[in-house]
Amino acid sequence: MLSILFFLLVWGIVVAVLLASGTGVGWLLHWLIPDVSLGNAILTGVVTSCFAVFFIQKVLFFSIAEKQRSGELDEEDDEGEEEERNETDIKAIPKSSDRTAKHSRTRHLVARGTP
Repeated sequence: MLSILFFLLVWGIVVAVLLASGTGVGWLLHWLIPDVSLGNAILTGVVTSCFAVFFIQKVLFFSIAEKQRSGELDEEDDEGEEEERNETDIKAIPKSSDRTAKHSRTRHLVARGTP
């Protein structure tokens, strides 16, 4: 429940910042070009702000991914996580014997009409 509230809080802050920056850009556009109505200017500012944030996020993610591929960013090895995975009791699925697999293939071929 706490994680949902945290997500909604972060989402609300992001939306508020985007709307505020879009309103500011729209007001500036309306002030520079008075023929553009304030509503259209605010809409243009909000859309422009959203695209700007989207593309900045893509560029930053791309640069981080490139650094990881080139090896500039070292990922920390968490030995504790590996130990936890090894300590968990995972039951293996029993493999079917070769005879059973061969028999099922033969049955499948006979059902299709292929000898």
